[in-house]
Amino acid sequence: MIVKPIKKKKIYQEIIEQIQLAIKEGQLKPGDKLPSERTLAEKFKVSRTTIKEAITVMETMGMIDIRTGVGTFLRESNVEINARLNDLLIDNESMFQELMEFRQAIEVDSAYYAAIRGSAQDKLKLVEKYNDMEKAIREQRLSAGSDYSFHMFISSMCGNILFTKTMELISDRFFNLVTKNSVNTLAGAGNPKDVLEEHRAICDAILKGDGMEARRAMRQHLDAVINRYKKSGLLISQ
Repeated sequence: MIVKPIKKKKIYQEIIEQIQLAIKEGQLKPGDKLPSERTLAEKFKVSRTTIKEAITVMETMGMIDIRTGVGTFLRESNVEINARLNDLLIDNESMFQELMEFRQAIEVDSAYYAAIRGSAQDKLKLVEKYNDMEKAIREQRLSAGSDYSFHMFISSMCGNILFTKTMELISDRFFNLVTKNSVNTLAGAGNPKDVLEEHRAICDAILKGDGMEARRAMRQHLDAVINRYKKSGLLISQ
């Protein structure tokens, strides 16, 4: 019998999955206001820190809008589509391959346009994203969140709303993908310093405004991700 290792989920991931299920079942609808952090913490019986973590991830995924002084709301545009895509995007090795091919199709050119269109303010923010990742790896912490945030920010700074929205539509599976990649990289599927260097090359090219170099660096990084999985036996060569 062929079995797969049981993957331990973080608490904030379980919270997000429950909210996604509530959306799918119609208990929550686009435009609905979520309860306060205190109320959510009481309902889920977790700390407010865990709720804050879940909210931060959901905002990055494009699931929610946070309106200062007003509250947190489910996004109107893509919540229902995200819920439906969960049925389609099964979390397995086959889907991993397809998601990686999708990332290559979208993110390589996103990096190119981010380099030639990104504003000075965008580039400062990108440096912050890279520094967050560097700090996480230096402290030997799981860097999935910072990795995900780095890639999503590049898609947002490329100046093409279709690229950004398309990435948001598969954001939950994309985040799971990055999480698995980070876990296995730190577990020995690759050297975290190599991963950091790949992201530094992408960042440097975008900062210089070199679109072709940014495109090359992103492609090299995504190819390396696939190769790490193949070497670790988590992805079958095709």
